[in-house]
Amino acid sequence: MDTRQYLYCLKPKKEFAEKAGIIKGVTVIGKLDIVWKTNLGERGRLQTSQLQRMAPGYGDVRLSLEAIPDTVNLEEPFHITCKITNCSERTMDLVLEMCNTSSIHWCGISGRQLGKLHPSSSLCLALTLLSSVQGLQSVSGLRLTDTFLKRTYEYDDIAQVCVVSSAIEVES
Repeated sequence: MDTRQYLYCLKPKKEFAEKAGIIKGVTVIGKLDIVWKTNLGERGRLQTSQLQRMAPGYGDVRLSLEAIPDTVNLEEPFHITCKITNCSERTMDLVLEMCNTSSIHWCGISGRQLGKLHPSSSLCLALTLLSSVQGLQSVSGLRLTDTFLKRTYEYDDIAQVCVVSSAIEVES
């Protein structure tokens, strides 16, 4: 007698995701077909209508998360891995800036040169953060600046992490 809700996120296959320009013209991506059995052995099925691909709001630079922990300890550093993809048709020279929020603090050098990123190419970055507030916290405050065009791309609400107390209370 349980009710469950699932949220699905469809992503292109890795070989297509690497070349951002290939999937630009695709608008219909297919149907989602879900089949299950109940506790009594009855079969259930859900098939969606054709799913439309929303035009990605990537602009010239796409930032995606490759790895991030679900839960982190309060005031202890944790690591995330970001992937930056150049979706434009020109080479970019990028600088990474990290802006702290009231609850999430970036550890590392802000204003770091990432170097040149050619069209349709990507680079992965390992970054370190620290949270000073418990609860569900939003990872925000990344800025990428293309020094060629003097254009800044802002990335806020990249992801959320659950911050828990690392202290274990012992009863006496």
